[in-house]
Amino acid sequence: MNLTLGVDIGGSHISSALVSADENIVIEESFCKKKIDAYATAGLIIDQWIEALQTSLSKVAGYHLNGIGIAMPGPFDYRNGISLIEGVDKYQALYGVNVKQAIITQLHVQNPSSCVIFSPNSF
Repeated sequence: MNLTLGVDIGGSHISSALVSADENIVIEESFCKKKIDAYATAGLIIDQWIEALQTSLSKVAGYHLNGIGIAMPGPFDYRNGISLIEGVDKYQALYGVNVKQAIITQLHVQNPSSCVIFSPNSF
């Protein structure tokens, strides 16, 4: 089964779910929504995000992960996955953090060059 992990990061939450690339449907049982402490340290924020992503990924067995698409609030370097958020009161601890690399490392992504993409809008 070929799946993509869709992620929406907001100012106080993260939502994630697996989408079947073969059937173009959301795998409902993989949906996870989690409140996030946007005022925490960068490490804690990323740990909270990873927990949600792992929850979604754990709901299905025997799949091939095609990629991860993340809708992320800005300012953000979407191409390189680096947070530029500052002066907006939330997620300020992430300023300058390579979020893409943190996700690749913590999720043990197999094909990191094209697997994780960011967008300013929901997918």
